[in-house]
Amino acid sequence: MDYEDPDYKRGLPFFVENDDWATILNTQHEVQVKDTIYKLADAGFMVAIPAESELLARVREEGFLVQDGVVWYDFDTREVIPRPSRTQSCPFKILYLTPKVSSPPNYREVKLSIATYPTCAVYFNIDWGDGFTETANGSALKTVTHTYNTNPAPGNCTNYQIKVRATLATSCSYIDPGQTTVQTCPIGTTDNMETQANICAPVPECVEYSTTAFAQPLDFQEWGGRYLLEGKIWADMAEVWFDNRKIKGYTYLHKWLNNRWKQYRTHSIHLGIIIGGNYYSNQCTTPNPFEENDFHSNRDDIDVVKRPGQRFQWTPRPPNHAYSSHFVNFVNADGSVLTHQITNNVLR
Repeated sequence: MDYEDPDYKRGLPFFVENDDWATILNTQHEVQVKDTIYKLADAGFMVAIPAESELLARVREEGFLVQDGVVWYDFDTREVIPRPSRTQSCPFKILYLTPKVSSPPNYREVKLSIATYPTCAVYFNIDWGDGFTETANGSALKTVTHTYNTNPAPGNCTNYQIKVRATLATSCSYIDPGQTTVQTCPIGTTDNMETQANICAPVPECVEYSTTAFAQPLDFQEWGGRYLLEGKIWADMAEVWFDNRKIKGYTYLHKWLNNRWKQYRTHSIHLGIIIGGNYYSNQCTTPNPFEENDFHSNRDDIDVVKRPGQRFQWTPRPPNHAYSSHFVNFVNADGSVLTHQITNNVLR
C-alpha cells in the first residue's frame, strides 16, 4: 500500500531502477517505494524507513537521530553510511549582511539582506546607525527595509554603520555537507556583524543612455594652408560585456586640398585630446572624477577612452558634466608652437 499524504507533489523519480516503483516526492521530501519510505535529509543524505513502522512519525518529530530501524545513505553514491553522532559544537553565524540602496527618487531607502547558517529560527536585532533599532524574525535569509531621514547635497553621501545581532530562537541541529556528524546549536546562541550604508543624493539631470556630442568645427589658416579641427565625445552604454560601457573622445584634423577636405598628417603637426569631468555610479549619486588624454605627432586622428568597468551615468549640467577638448599644435623649425583648440565640448 502506498504511503498516503495529502501534500504529494510532482518531483524527481528516486534512484530505484525499476520505473514501476518510482513515484513522487511529497512536500516533506518523502517518497515510498514498495514497503520502504525514503526521506531526504540535510546536506545530501537520505534515510530509509520501514513503511509499516512508527519511525516516520519519530523522524518527523525528533529529527533523523532515531536509534533503530533507520538506514542512512549518501544520496550521490547510494552507499550506506554510518549513523550520524551528535555533538555540541555550534558554528552558528551570520554569513553575509548586504545593504542595497534603492534607486532615485527613493535613494534614502535601504533593503538589508541577512543570511545565517544553519537554517533555523532566528531573532534579529538591528541597529540602523541613525538612532533607530528594530527586531525581526526569520530563518536563513531575511530582508528588512529602512528609510533614512537625511538630505545630503546632490552628489554627496551620508554614511551609516549598521549593526546586526542574530540570536537562535530554538535549539538547532544540522549536518555540514560531506559530514555525518550532527551538530547542535542551543537556543540563545548569537553572532554579530556590521556593514555600512551610503545614502547619496543624485545629481540633477543625471541620465544613462548612449549619445554623441560633436564639437563646433574650427576652420583656421596656418602655415599658408587651410585646416579644419574636429572633435567629438561619445557615451556608449551598451552592455554586451561587463566592461563595454565607456566614454570616448576623438580628435580629427583635415586640410583643404584640391577643393575638398582630406584628413592630414605630418610629423610637425601634433594632435591632442582630453576627456574629463565626472561620471556617476550608484544611480547618479556618487561622482567619479576622471581625465584621459593623449597627444601624438604624424596622426590625422587620435582617440582616448575611459572604461569605468561598472554601470555608470552622466549629466550634461556643468560643473558635473563630462566633456572633451581638442588640440592641434604646429611645431615651427625653431621649436615654437602654434596652438589651435576646441575646449569644453559637453556631452549632451
